[in-house]
Amino acid sequence: MNGAGLLQFERPARVYGSASPVALTDLQEPVSLLIPLIPLLQDEETPDDLEIISAALEEAATSLDDEEKDNDDSTTDRQRGEIIDVLVPPAEWTDDGQRWIQRVSRGPPSRTDVIKLWEQLDLRLEERQARKSGICPIRRALFQECFDELIRQVTLDCPERGLLLSRVRDEANMTLAAFQCLFESASEFGATKAIQAEAGKGELEVELQDLEERVSNLEGEVRRLEAWRRQVERRAEERREVQMTLCTEEIECLERSEKQYQVLIETLLASKS
Repeated sequence: MNGAGLLQFERPARVYGSASPVALTDLQEPVSLLIPLIPLLQDEETPDDLEIISAALEEAATSLDDEEKDNDDSTTDRQRGEIIDVLVPPAEWTDDGQRWIQRVSRGPPSRTDVIKLWEQLDLRLEERQARKSGICPIRRALFQECFDELIRQVTLDCPERGLLLSRVRDEANMTLAAFQCLFESASEFGATKAIQAEAGKGELEVELQDLEERVSNLEGEVRRLEAWRRQVERRAEERREVQMTLCTEEIECLERSEKQYQVLIETLLASKS
């Protein structure tokens, strides 16, 4: 099933009964080494992980010293296989009602395998048209698979180094997941703010229309009052001109009367003398 990928697998095997490939209960060999390595499968590591791993490896080394040389090699291979199954879990699927399991290959790595892995990685990146920069799920999946294959090869050569690489991989995945969660939260927050802004924009547009209508009405009222003021001023000016005309005529009449009275007084004074 996964033979075409970068990670090397063994031939698929059918699972009979209630065997659980995830828990590796279908293994014929003892799995005592898996018990202290269970915390490595968790999302969060505890401060005692290194002590647990060291204790497990020391126990494996001690068990090797108690057996014969011929059995030592098989026990080491078995324990390394158990470690690989923990670091890179087997693939499991169902076909025609039958459960199948495919474990990671236990074949010893060589320099040729590394070169072949490099070439396959470049070829798969080109075939799947992965981006060379930026965020690319295809490139990330291929490099993740390549990293798992490197962990497999390193674990077969040195289990301690493989366990340390698996911790580096888990830490990188956890950091990336945290950044992805932060990005999704920021995107959701930005979308919420954009929706709120759009909703507030409609209310502001309605308020703006109301204010523009009020301004238009007030401007009309100002024009009406300006016209009324000009009319009042014009009427007041006309009234003032009429009054000025009447006052001027009255003054002239009074002046004429004054002159007539002066002439009359002078005539009377002359007649008396």
